[in-house]
Amino acid sequence: MALRSLYMGRRQFEAFRRYTGASKATLRRRLSALVEQGVMVKRSISPLSTRQEYCLSAKGAGLFPVSLVAGRWEHEWLGDVSNSSPKNLIPRCCQLSIVSQAVCGDGELPFRLTRFGFRPWRYRVLSTLKKLNS
Repeated sequence: MALRSLYMGRRQFEAFRRYTGASKATLRRRLSALVEQGVMVKRSISPLSTRQEYCLSAKGAGLFPVSLVAGRWEHEWLGDVSNSSPKNLIPRCCQLSIVSQAVCGDGELPFRLTRFGFRPWRYRVLSTLKKLNS
């Protein structure tokens, strides 16, 4: 929830707390863990201020597509829940609604559980080694 809150533009501790409803201690632990793991960065708002804000690191920004897919699942299976992802998230480039879904590697077919299988471990290792040696 803290990460989703950050994606939605919240940066300060109290804004996270109001959005998530988490206790101060719980939120402090979660934010500290995200900073420690390099998902977020904590910094001063200005050189003269003691107030802090949280910002995304590159690692945290990389989780954005995962958050969109999780938000879609939440909306489909839990309905309209409070604190869910924004319903009308619009990219600046095209002004169209975002459709978050996993697709096959060619980008064509929507990912469905019935449409995939796992390659044997040995095949993956040999395939990776072959690519590295090319």
